[in-house]
Amino acid sequence: YIGISSNNVRGWGFKGNDWDVTYRSDNDRGRTVKNTITHEYNGQVKTAKLNIRGGAVEYDIDSPDDNQLFWSEIESVIGGHELNANQVNDSSISLSFMMKERLEKKNWNFNNDKNEVKIRLHPDPIWTIDIDMGAGTADFDLREYKISRLEMNCGAAAVEVKLGSPVG
Repeated sequence: YIGISSNNVRGWGFKGNDWDVTYRSDNDRGRTVKNTITHEYNGQVKTAKLNIRGGAVEYDIDSPDDNQLFWSEIESVIGGHELNANQVNDSSISLSFMMKERLEKKNWNFNNDKNEVKIRLHPDPIWTIDIDMGAGTADFDLREYKISRLEMNCGAAAVEVKLGSPVG
């Protein structure tokens, strides 16, 4: 369960008000990679853990997906993400969703160059979510999900989380 990523991405760092990004060639400057990564829901999964890893990215979790356990849409000039799934047992699964590729050095502007990921989860399992990100934003509307634990380790990030009723 590994998603597609761009070959034009190599690395980034902060320089003044912009990110200093490395592109493989000048032709890649401004090139946006779009892809979707999914993991099928089989109805037996009762608990799920989602680990999210990335930086210089906007993560958005909102309305549930009734067909997929995990659905994501990535739009980025920086590169791709990948999803790895580990079936712990018949009723439990662990998903790791992380940034994969990086860019050649050019100025990358956080406000103008896209690195956005929209995520939807299936509403039935009880979720544990662990996010580890550097700079970026996390906008999570989790009111329609059953969340047993949410752990966030963020650097220079703007975070907004909406939670529903607590799960036992």
